[in-house]
Amino acid sequence: MRYLTGDVLSPNSAGSNRRRLGHLEELLDITSNEKSGTTNICASISITSKQSLMHQLVYDALVLLSKRQPMLRAVIATMANGDRYFEIKEINEVMKMFDITTSDVKGSDWQSVWFEYTAKPRGNGLLWRVVILQKEFMQDTKDYVNTLMFNFNHACIDGVSSVKFCEQFLNYMNELAIGTSSADEQICSLDLLPYYHEIVTRGRIWHSLFNFVLAYCGLRPIMKFCTVKMLNRLVQKMPNNPYHAKFSRKLEVSTVVPCRLSVKVFTEKETKDIIQACKSNVCTVTGAIAAAAHLAFCEVIGPDQSNSAMELGTPFAIDAQRFCDPKPHKEYLGYFVYTCENIYTEYLTVDTADFWKLAQETTQQIKDFVKKEAYVSEATVVTGLLEPRELLDLWVSDDLFVKGGCNVISSLGRFNFGNHQPETYILDECFINSLGHGLVYTFCHFIHTVNGKMTWQITSTDAVHTKHAEKFADLCFSMLRLLISPVNNFHYGK
Repeated sequence: MRYLTGDVLSPNSAGSNRRRLGHLEELLDITSNEKSGTTNICASISITSKQSLMHQLVYDALVLLSKRQPMLRAVIATMANGDRYFEIKEINEVMKMFDITTSDVKGSDWQSVWFEYTAKPRGNGLLWRVVILQKEFMQDTKDYVNTLMFNFNHACIDGVSSVKFCEQFLNYMNELAIGTSSADEQICSLDLLPYYHEIVTRGRIWHSLFNFVLAYCGLRPIMKFCTVKMLNRLVQKMPNNPYHAKFSRKLEVSTVVPCRLSVKVFTEKETKDIIQACKSNVCTVTGAIAAAAHLAFCEVIGPDQSNSAMELGTPFAIDAQRFCDPKPHKEYLGYFVYTCENIYTEYLTVDTADFWKLAQETTQQIKDFVKKEAYVSEATVVTGLLEPRELLDLWVSDDLFVKGGCNVISSLGRFNFGNHQPETYILDECFINSLGHGLVYTFCHFIHTVNGKMTWQITSTDAVHTKHAEKFADLCFSMLRLLISPVNNFHYGK
C-alpha cells in the first residue's frame, strides 16, 4: 500500500492537540477489519546487563519518551459526524493507558511469537504496546538478556523512526539506571507535525497550482474519473506474478504465525566485507540485496519459457524526511515513507545471471529514481484525487492477487548507538519489520545495520508454500555470504 496517510492539523480543542486523520482514517478502518496486522510495525530489541532488568525502569523510560514524542501520546477519537482524528493526550492520561505486559516465552524464541504479540494493538487506545519476554541468563558471559517486543500502528511510526525509538528508549533506560534522569523530569514536547507530504511540497509552485485547480476549477471529478480508468487499465495490463501463475494458492496457514519470518544477522566483519565488496563493484548494499532477492525468486520459480521476457517490479520504501523543508527535528518519531514501484528487472535464469552487473543496474535505477523525485508528483496527484480505500481497491483484492508484487525492499539505513561510556544496559540485537499479513506481495525484505551488524529479515505471506519460503530465504542469505568469498566477481549459480 502506498500514500495512505494524509492527515492534517486541525485547531486545538479542549486543551488537546488534534490532528484529523483524513486519508488515515480509511487506513485504520482497513487495519481494524480482517487484515489485522497489515499496517503494524514490530520492534524487537534485546538488551544485556549484569543485573536483572527492573520493569519500573521500562515504565519510567516510556514515560520520558512519551513526554517528548507526541505520537506516543496519540489516540484515535471519533467526532459526532464520524470524522476520525489523532488526539494527543496529556501525559498523566497516557500513563494510565500504558500497556506493558510480560510473557513466559524466552527471549531467544521471539520469532515464534512475533506475530501473535504484535499483530493487533490492544483496546487501550494508544497506538503502541510492549511485551517483555522471559529473561535469560548467559552462563558464558554472566549477562542477563531481556527481550522487549513493541508494536506500533504503522500509520503512527515507520521503520526508521522505530530504530530511533529503540535508541532513545535505551538512552533513557541508562540515564534512569545511573540516576541522571527521573520519571518526574520536565521534558519539552516536540510539536505535532502536519502530513509529511505537505512539508515536502511546501513552497513548490506546481503542487500549489495543482491543488488550486482541483479546488476552484471544478476539474476534480473529471480528473478522478480519468485517473481511475487509467490505473484500472494499468493494473489489468500488469503481468501475473510468476509464482502464483506457476504454483496453486494452497494456503499453509499457521493459526499463530500466518506470516512467516526468516532472519539473518551478519557479524561486524561480514558486514564490513559485504560493504567493501559492494564498493569494489560500484554498487550499494541495497542494490546487491535487491539483486540477490530477484535472482533467488527466479530460481524458486525455475526456468519457464513463458517468463523469459518478463520484467519483475520491485517497490522500494524511501525515507521522506530527507526531502522535508524545513526538516523535522532529528529526534522526531513519525511516519515519513514514500513507496516507489518503478524499479524493474528482467527475469533471469541462473546460468545467464551476472550478479554484479544486475546489482549495478539496480543501484543506478534506484539512484535515478530518487534523484528525479517522481514519487513526490505521483503522491500529489494520487492523494489529491483518490481516497485510500479507492486506491486500495484498485491494487489489492482477491481478484488481483495473482498480479501482486514479487519482492518489496525496505532499507532502514545504518545506525550507531550504545557505543559510549560503559552503560548498564547494552543493545544486543535490534529487529524492525512490518507485519505483511494480508498484503499481496510475495516477499518483503527489511534491512538495517545497527552498531556495525547488518540484519536482513524476510517475511512471506501464507500463500507461499513453506518449502518455497525456506528455499528462498536460504538462497538470499547464502548469496550475500558469497559476496565475501575470496572471488567476488562471480556469476550467480557458478
